[in-house]
Amino acid sequence: RTDRSRPAARRDAPSGGRPPGAPPRPPRPHPPPPAGGPAAAGGPGEADAAGPLLAALVPAVRRRVGATPVLEPSEEVRLNLLRLVGGPVLGRGPPAALAGFAGDLVPILCKGLEDAYHDVKKEACAGVVALSARVPAAALEEHAEAVLRAVCANAKHAHSKVRLALLP
Repeated sequence: RTDRSRPAARRDAPSGGRPPGAPPRPPRPHPPPPAGGPAAAGGPGEADAAGPLLAALVPAVRRRVGATPVLEPSEEVRLNLLRLVGGPVLGRGPPAALAGFAGDLVPILCKGLEDAYHDVKKEACAGVVALSARVPAAALEEHAEAVLRAVCANAKHAHSKVRLALLP
């Protein structure tokens, strides 16, 4: 007996031993990153591989959310762009490559701190913490005033989670 309410591709696909109507299997977790960070994953060539990716990604994100006025109208897209910058880019990018893009990353994070959406502000706070932890202080020195001004403006924010996100 075939079920005509399901598409043909699903009807012909093997069920994998799961009864009809059973909940889908949870996705498989990704393997943990290798010990020692991204340099351990790819060795000395990791920074070379990250350079072209950062060169394409960071200026594109800056055009959408780091410019005045902010071109991206959707707060969810702004949030996800800051999650992209704050997570994989700042968390795994080689510090030497990130230092070269500090002039693009700082306006992205400062605009995030000025955003009206509180979740974007929290992601931007996490990004500032990650940037200051990964990039040498000398590379951020010329941007310190702009970052400090944006961070201090959020010290009186109505949401306590935003204020707490300012603290590393």
